[in-house]
Amino acid sequence: IGGLLLIASLMLFVLIYIITNKELYKSLFSNLAPFVVRSGLVAMGGLALVVLTWPYLLRAPFENLSSTLTVVKKFPMKIPLNFEGVHMTALEIPLNYLPKYMSVTIPVIILLIIIAGIVLAIINFRKQNWKLSYLLLFTSIFPVVYAIASNVAIYTHWRHFLFIYPGLCIIGAKGLNDILDMLKKPAMKYALMVICCLGIVSPVCWMVKNHPYEYTYFNELAGGYKKAYYDYETDYWKIGTKNSLVWLMEHERLMQAKDTVIIASDMNMFVKYYLKRHYPGAKVKVVLSDIQGMYGQAWTYAIYSKEFLPPEYLEKFFPPTQTIYAEKIDNMPEVVVVKDTVRLDLKARSAFEVKNYAAADSLLTLYLKRDCPTNVGLYGIWALIKAYNNQNEECIRIGNMAIQNNISDLTTLNALCGMGIAYANMKQYDNAIAKLNEAVKQAPDNAFAHNLLQQAVALQRGGK
Repeated sequence: IGGLLLIASLMLFVLIYIITNKELYKSLFSNLAPFVVRSGLVAMGGLALVVLTWPYLLRAPFENLSSTLTVVKKFPMKIPLNFEGVHMTALEIPLNYLPKYMSVTIPVIILLIIIAGIVLAIINFRKQNWKLSYLLLFTSIFPVVYAIASNVAIYTHWRHFLFIYPGLCIIGAKGLNDILDMLKKPAMKYALMVICCLGIVSPVCWMVKNHPYEYTYFNELAGGYKKAYYDYETDYWKIGTKNSLVWLMEHERLMQAKDTVIIASDMNMFVKYYLKRHYPGAKVKVVLSDIQGMYGQAWTYAIYSKEFLPPEYLEKFFPPTQTIYAEKIDNMPEVVVVKDTVRLDLKARSAFEVKNYAAADSLLTLYLKRDCPTNVGLYGIWALIKAYNNQNEECIRIGNMAIQNNISDLTTLNALCGMGIAYANMKQYDNAIAKLNEAVKQAPDNAFAHNLLQQAVALQRGGK
């Protein structure tokens, strides 16, 4: 959508060119029709390409384009992401988000050439065709400045601004050509060209080695891919899901399954689409699930990406212990295939729902110690179960672990409620009320937390 700015930039610079060219200005009105036709064809052609390649606009071009422009200014979704090793949402990104992502994903040699080109374009604008130079500078830099100044919603890299990259590359190429012209000795020219060639060897080799994930490249300023793995979003389109799904279907022979097999995924729509296209007739049901809440669905296999997971979680718990395959980029697990044919976690949940807390505790303890120690998303409900079993010290220990790991709001809510019950069991009503107040503050509409708080207050008054 940001590419529409190029049309506005074109119109602006056509106007500037006319005003600053006296001969063209004088002859404009006698050649107005051809000028309007040419400019209109360029603008309408650009808009036509936008509409034809965007199914959403094909449905209602003018109406949906207007709504898109409105939404993009303040995108309402709190998309989680990692930036500079900090887990945040798309509504909380700092001002340096775009420049920083560009600086760590463009190969260093190209980045240096672009910077040199920008500096030389500014210094030498009087010696060159300044209109062309400033057109390139404006269309390449203004969108970034505008996005930062207007707080436009941006998320997952600078992919919304890729349309500025060709202009930056032209500026860099022009600057590099100017530098070569300034060098008088042929040996120095050849030395510079050799440096440029050597500078691009590492990025090219990395991309060849990690095909088809070239777009996940990070340069040396980010510490390379293995460092960026924890600090930034990498395979943000989650295209590693494709190879993971193919591996699962082939190695687990799911096409031969007689009964329906359930696959969970955080990319469920893609998995459904790909199965329909490439594995028609497969007895497979796909459900939506994310790795932090993977206990909430019945499934035998799951495909999960590492995208949008907090850095601390990635370091401690990814890939999960039940992983049978990992699609890797630069030898780092990007998407994993998980298998669990027993599902003690679901059995524990069923026991909890019928208030068989002893059985729920036994099943969950076995699951978290033997089957999947990395599934810390269950610590909240585990703390609650411990409280109902009057294992109060264990409840508080596990509850603190759940809060410390900060897996999800639900996990934290369950942990706080469990700790509130545990403190009440021990007649430490002040502590119980404090924890339950935290639970209510986190989930104001949760009736369970409110009821527990009322009970704790009543017990405190009765005890006094």
